[in-house]
Amino acid sequence: LKNSNKKTIAGFVTAIKGSKVTIQSDTEAFDIDIDKDVTTVYKINGSATTEVESSTLKKGDYLLVNGPEIGKSVTANAIYVDEHFIAKSGKIIEVNSDNYYIKVSTLEKDTYTLDIERTTTDQMLNIKTLKVEPVGFSKLKEGDNIHFTAKKGTDKDESRYSAIKTIIIPQEYFNK
Repeated sequence: LKNSNKKTIAGFVTAIKGSKVTIQSDTEAFDIDIDKDVTTVYKINGSATTEVESSTLKKGDYLLVNGPEIGKSVTANAIYVDEHFIAKSGKIIEVNSDNYYIKVSTLEKDTYTLDIERTTTDQMLNIKTLKVEPVGFSKLKEGDNIHFTAKKGTDKDESRYSAIKTIIIPQEYFNK
């Protein structure tokens, strides 16, 4: 990639018009040109990758795009449709036991709403043994520190994520 004007970018689809897709990265927007003879589109599902039609792309998809760049336009050689995961740390600022979600304020002062689901792996540091142990939702409380991995949910709220894994460090640990 270094020896040519090829670029790999990642972002969310914001618009689709024919064979042009616009994606928004963390810092800027790019126009992606899809050529039916050149571009291959793949769907990433865990460790498996399957080829799909470009017509399956939709607004909100998270894409990794590789191809030559001219200005803010990339002619796609390969497009990978993936899920957008985040890994953050912060402090629990709200626990909603009726709807099974928590709100977290990160070190960067961002606020995320994390849906705690049946598939979420929740663990907590045992302050007596200093071992990480499985924990239920009822043990989460405001003021606890949290490290989490999450993926964007289907909710339109930009700060709402589905928690994949959480590790809680109780506030009592810091009061020792």
